[in-house]
Amino acid sequence: MPLHKPSIDVTVYTAFGDSITAGYTDGALYYSGQQNSYANLLAAQFKLIGGGSFKQPLVNPDSAGISFSGNSRLVLKQESNSSKTTVPYLDYLAPSGDSSIFASNSYSTQGPFNNFGVPGAKALSLAVAGYGNPANGAGNYNPFFTRMAARPELS
Repeated sequence: MPLHKPSIDVTVYTAFGDSITAGYTDGALYYSGQQNSYANLLAAQFKLIGGGSFKQPLVNPDSAGISFSGNSRLVLKQESNSSKTTVPYLDYLAPSGDSSIFASNSYSTQGPFNNFGVPGAKALSLAVAGYGNPANGAGNYNPFFTRMAARPELS
């Protein structure tokens, strides 16, 4: 029986998911976390075998990031104690998260996207009317989705 080599078309790859797909890491969404998202890493491997571009709604590289509760990302810091021993501890990078991430929609400058990872999303979230609409009021929409949606007012 002749061997058949399976093939896969990776010219277009689209990822759907939640925080881990988006690159939400260290308790926040920020640039290097997005670069290390599994979706982006997989796209880089696909590129080696003919994959196309993979666009993500990237946060500014200088941003401290932002969490669901408005904090910046967590980092490991060091402090010297009274016995001159360095003690590592976990703390926020900045006093607050970078809310400017939500100030404008990145679709018009970076989209359309291949990575539809949305922190806080559930399996059917993107199909829920108003999921990205800020007119619904605080707590009634997802700002992480709003920042990347083509038409947040309709979503």
